[in-house]
Amino acid sequence: MPPTSNETQVEVEEQVVTRADRQKCWDARDRFFACLKKNNIQSIRNSESQKLVSDKCADAGEELKKSCRQTWVDHFILRREKEFETAAYKRRMSEMAMEDGQSQAPTIRRR
Repeated sequence: MPPTSNETQVEVEEQVVTRADRQKCWDARDRFFACLKKNNIQSIRNSESQKLVSDKCADAGEELKKSCRQTWVDHFILRREKEFETAAYKRRMSEMAMEDGQSQAPTIRRR
C-alpha cells in the first residue's frame, strides 16, 4: 500500500535539518573532538583507541550520536583522521627533504 500524502509529509519533515540542528551537531562534534585532543586520541578505529574513547569521552560521543545524523558522524570522524594522516605525511616529506639537503619540502598540490 503506497503511503498517503500525510505519511510522506511527516517523513520529509523528520528529515529536514534546521540551522539550529546543525549548530547543535557542530557544537557536539567540537566537544567530542576537544575530548579526543585532551586525551591525545588520534584514531578511534582500532580497538585500543575505542576503549580509550569509551573510558574518557563516552558522554561527548553519545552527545555527538544523539545530536547528529550517523552519516555526519562518520564524515566528521573520517575527515579528522584524514587530516591527521595528511599532517603525518607532510611531516615525513619535510624530514626526508631536510635529510636530502633541500631547504624545504616539496609542495603538495590539492585537487
